[in-house]
Amino acid sequence: NNKLINKRYLNVVDNILLKKKTKKISFIYCSLGTLNHFGIKNSLMIFEKLIEIARHCLNYRVVLSIGEFINPARLLPTPENVFVFKSLPQRHILKFCDMMIAHGGQNSITESIMNEVPVLIYPFFKGSDLGGNSARVVYHKIGNRGNIRKESLAIFHSKIEDVLNNPIYKENISYMKKKFE
Repeated sequence: NNKLINKRYLNVVDNILLKKKTKKISFIYCSLGTLNHFGIKNSLMIFEKLIEIARHCLNYRVVLSIGEFINPARLLPTPENVFVFKSLPQRHILKFCDMMIAHGGQNSITESIMNEVPVLIYPFFKGSDLGGNSARVVYHKIGNRGNIRKESLAIFHSKIEDVLNNPIYKENISYMKKKFE
């Protein structure tokens, strides 16, 4: 497993964790599905808005896992607090994150719960299980959800701040993890 975790990724995580010891930094991980070739337009919208938010929020460290279907050059230029990867070992990175932004896949939600990482869900297809999963996230108060096509940058940013700072999400996700175990 460790052979799959590349050196650049480990350096990024180590540097973020080192900074967290001396500064109030929020570690945000965003993955919108590794097999997601249907939602490229929505994925790009989320990644671009998140990069813009990070450009102004220097206390954020944002790690993006963009998948195989998005050219990383489309996201350039990125500020120095944003790190772009094609794919990442999600179960590993979640051990260190303060929140995850996801599209609502069950694996991501379950892995977030097991690592006690609150989530912000942007389901691409409301009629699919992604919409239902996001409704459950809100119902159980383990995170929040949004609609990237309707939200301004300010609303997206306020939802990030909500997930990072509302203690009820962390409490409920910790409780849910215990139930899962």
